[in-house]
Amino acid sequence: MKNLITLCALVTFICAVPTSALCGPDVAGSKDHPVINRVKGSTILFYKQTKFGKYKLPINAKGVLDFSTPQNISGKITRIQYSSAKENNPQFIASNYNAAFKSAGFTILQ
Repeated sequence: MKNLITLCALVTFICAVPTSALCGPDVAGSKDHPVINRVKGSTILFYKQTKFGKYKLPINAKGVLDFSTPQNISGKITRIQYSSAKENNPQFIASNYNAAFKSAGFTILQ
């Protein structure tokens, strides 16, 4: 399950639009995940945490990205969407988060 959550988090981080015009203070009530810190120069645009919820994770049983047969998972859900500085391109962000997830004991799915 840790692997599935890792991918979900990476997709969110990589999809965070690098727009410095949107950078400013974090959205009220937000915070970074306790295991993984944000890339320097990023701002939290959206934050939502639920004690228990359901989520359709677009990963098949083999751990491959697959939107046609998502896995239904449930539990505590935290969604954090960041905006990053222009110099932090998606490859830079993905590389930083891959390293952080690996050092925290997660397995990166390809």
